[in-house]
Amino acid sequence: MSPITSDELIEEANENETIAKERKKDKILRSVTYKLDQDPNNYYRENVLLYFPFRNEDLDIINKNHKQLYNTNKDIILRNKQKYYKINQSEIETALQELDEADESNDETDITTSYRTEDVNILQQVGSTTTEKTYKLNFPTLISKEEIFNKINDLNTDQKKIIMHILYCFKTNQLPLRIFLNGSAGVGKSTVINAIYQLLTIYFSELPGENTDNNKILLCAPSGKAAYLIGGVTCHHAFALPITQCGSKMKDLSEDIANTIRSNFQFIKLIIIDEISMVGSNMFHKIDTRLRQIYGVNKSFGGISIITVGDLLQLPPVMDRPIYKYPSSSTLSNLSIDKLWDEFKIYILTKIMRQQNDIPFINLLNNMAHGTMTDNDFALLVTRITIESNIPQDAIRLFGQNTFVDTYNQKKNR
Repeated sequence: MSPITSDELIEEANENETIAKERKKDKILRSVTYKLDQDPNNYYRENVLLYFPFRNEDLDIINKNHKQLYNTNKDIILRNKQKYYKINQSEIETALQELDEADESNDETDITTSYRTEDVNILQQVGSTTTEKTYKLNFPTLISKEEIFNKINDLNTDQKKIIMHILYCFKTNQLPLRIFLNGSAGVGKSTVINAIYQLLTIYFSELPGENTDNNKILLCAPSGKAAYLIGGVTCHHAFALPITQCGSKMKDLSEDIANTIRSNFQFIKLIIIDEISMVGSNMFHKIDTRLRQIYGVNKSFGGISIITVGDLLQLPPVMDRPIYKYPSSSTLSNLSIDKLWDEFKIYILTKIMRQQNDIPFINLLNNMAHGTMTDNDFALLVTRITIESNIPQDAIRLFGQNTFVDTYNQKKNR
């Protein structure tokens, strides 16, 4: 007779015997789920009782050393445990911890309770009365085929590889793309974005039956400055996201606005999001929700190819969680849904192009990003210290705190 566990059986008792039958229908396995670091005794007892095969609970489990029994039969216990968890137990524990941290953060930050999620009306948000004037997407200026080929020839090997890989995927229909183009400052990420846009636009325009007047690639970024630098639009404008970030749910677009956006997205084949470090998990999931609604497809991002670009060591999201974590609105009911970020494959650019002839400065920037600055790095920064009289009057001043800004402004306004 093969070993059995308590959760695999139901018992039917009669006068003479107990008949054990295998379940015909799945049941939810309910348990306290003790944590090893908080209550080790109950952790071992619970796991042994639930997942270790036994015949007599008193003899085989209760009167035994639970820790020793667990360690001796760990492989069997873990193997049986895997049958009842779609996702790894450690991921559930991590998600619970993140939710606890999010709750603590919300308790500490009064501002998060002062917002509410409203039905999105991008017309009211910008004060316009016509949909056509309000919702308009910007696209970079196209250059000639000869110019783009010359630009690509000037790229380094790693830059060319990722561009050719993306082109190959579209040619062979290996879609949708989920790529994270990673690299520190100065590796030429913006240059690659523009090259991808220009080259794929040429490719799409030469496909049989394609209308060259329809834009196929959307460029966007979380901030206006970042969007302007790549010739795109902000994420909030592109996907008609609510201005507030703190609502746990996002209502659907009204039909007239949804139809306007659909007409703009009708021919889009690729979306590139720059400065991805500033896009939080909540915003990322809202983008996913919007694209599902726009395209009417219940797949991640509506089934459209997405390329994210940036450096996660740079600016973090504002009032949001890092993109690689569960959104703060997550609950245990949707933990079976994979994190969107897990779909993305990383491609790293490493060769610094902006300061390629200044190795000490490159090392300083990389060390600063990783928090490993050396004495030589600090010495190099000190050489840039100057006195107030040497600073041009119209130079931009950057301060780490608002109090310093106020002090400087008061001084200048005297």
